[in-house]
Amino acid sequence: MEPSTASEEAWRGMIPTIFSLAPDEVTTRQSPPPFHMCVPRQSFLPFVTERVRLYFAPFAPPIGGSEPWFEHDGAPLRWQLPTGVLFDLHEGEHDAENSPWRLTVHFQGFPTALLMSAADGAAERVLLNALKESCHMRCGSASPAMSLSPAEQKQLVGALTTNDFSAFAAVEQRLRQGVTRNLGAAGQFRHVPIRVFTSPTEWRQPPTSPTLASGEPRRLRHALQQARERDAHSLTQLPHPPPPIPNSARPALV
Repeated sequence: MEPSTASEEAWRGMIPTIFSLAPDEVTTRQSPPPFHMCVPRQSFLPFVTERVRLYFAPFAPPIGGSEPWFEHDGAPLRWQLPTGVLFDLHEGEHDAENSPWRLTVHFQGFPTALLMSAADGAAERVLLNALKESCHMRCGSASPAMSLSPAEQKQLVGALTTNDFSAFAAVEQRLRQGVTRNLGAAGQFRHVPIRVFTSPTEWRQPPTSPTLASGEPRRLRHALQQARERDAHSLTQLPHPPPPIPNSARPALV
């Protein structure tokens, strides 16, 4: 499969999701029916849930300067993780059994001690910072991401909001060109940007070269094995062993 085809297939990944308003926040005589939608795995909750907010707003108390937040099985969802990663971490290997994903929508009681606010462009900043980090790992400089124009940044956010692969691919191509320029004669990426999540609040981001010492291409299983080895070395002093790393490793967006 060609890389572009593989990227497009990955982009099509969706999570069937049922949103329900928290029962103690219903202000009408009858609870509203749940809201059903397919959430793109590649996006972030603040980018794709505006329709959910608008749907439940007539049935919910005023937000009062706060913002909606989402909960799964009693756990507030950290929106700064991509939705696909959130789903995998909370549902694990039983995603097929637990589909659709059932989320509770809250309009009050924002858990400031647990969640970061997504207001005032925070989600866009999280995305841009991830791009900067990804570019720096690839070529030793964040300049490809920093050189994106405001229009290109808006296009990227719009692509994640509307699940528009062609719009995303155009910005990604611009980033790749910048990375290639910074690499110069070296040609090969310094590191492959990859994060291995062990829980919703913990992850490993080991420096991962594109090739093994033997010169063979490094595969995903090699990166997961490397992360496990680092955990075994650095976490042996914990009173309880860490949970096994799930088979969910997410590269950065570029």
